Amino acid sequence: MARLVGVFVTIVASTTTAQANIVIEATRVIYEQGTQGQIVQLTNRGDQPALVQSWVDSGNTESTPEDSQAPFVVLPPITRVEADRGQALRIRFTGTPQALPSDEESVFWLNVLDVPPSLGAERADRNKNYLQFAIRSRIKLFYRPQGLPGDPRKAPGALEWSLTSEPSGAPALRVHNPTAYHVTLTAVQLGASGASLVPRSRMLAPGASHRWVLGTPPAGGARVRYESINDFGAATRHDATLSVIGD
Repeated sequence: MARLVGVFVTIVASTTTAQANIVIEATRVIYEQGTQGQIVQLTNRGDQPALVQSWVDSGNTESTPEDSQAPFVVLPPITRVEADRGQALRIRFTGTPQALPSDEESVFWLNVLDVPPSLGAERADRNKNYLQFAIRSRIKLFYRPQGLPGDPRKAPGALEWSLTSEPSGAPALRVHNPTAYHVTLTAVQLGASGASLVPRSRMLAPGASHRWVLGTPPAGGARVRYESINDFGAATRHDATLSVIGD
């Protein structure tokens, strides 16, 4: 008798979309306050139809459509996407602007669950076991209030970089985001050579800071070279000087 084993896999898209049959044709969603909704395009790059379920959560990876408290609705919430065809998802804000911060962006997550079709009697070998994956892709959704100060395109260049020290005395590189926008870093390099300090993307929330402990102090006059992701999902490069501060 054939036995089907289901596995649930979550993939977070950063600079590229998840490698699944159902592909989200974006790496992030920018939802401007006052708009009537945002459209996100899906494409089924597989050779079989797929059942897709979509919802928005507030950052909990264990969230489900039934218990999510995010103030957004995705239409259609469940849909069938034929092979080599597309489907547009419409995301609408269902909350009140007063319930979210008005002086900075808020971040949520769009979930797209790709459920593969059953094998069917004609394809299943009754004497074998089968493993099928239901893949959930997640991308960031930024809710952007009206009237925020500054330009989101210039937010990565406004990051403040400094050389400081840990309580142990070890040197550390500190970055602070003074803007009202989230900034996602995909690479941070101190000096002209050396490996990136960011093994994977790191998002800095408005007003947030982060430190990387360094093995040795950088040479005098060292600069920071880093990459960030813009509203369209493209990588942009930046160069900044280091200030020196105490702990």
